[in-house]
Amino acid sequence: MIPEIIKNGDITVESIFMFSDGYPQISSFLQKCQAQNCRVHFCNEDITIAPGDLADTGVSAMITTYGMLIVYPKAARDFVNYALNNASKR
Repeated sequence: MIPEIIKNGDITVESIFMFSDGYPQISSFLQKCQAQNCRVHFCNEDITIAPGDLADTGVSAMITTYGMLIVYPKAARDFVNYALNNASKR
């Protein structure tokens, strides 16, 4: 369950993967948090996003990537398979 936004506070979300609609849902939630000056910590991913972080290109790219993995889990499996195959060749 996604927690309620706490104005000028901190909230904890179990995982970014709880946002089943991917990037649009994550982005909307984080924009609402930013408007309420609320910091969000995603436990599973150990990511904390503070108000103002959405303007950072790296944070934006990370959120987009997680959002894409939610909607296209095959991409995550493909990456893991690739990484494991290359690791075994070393």
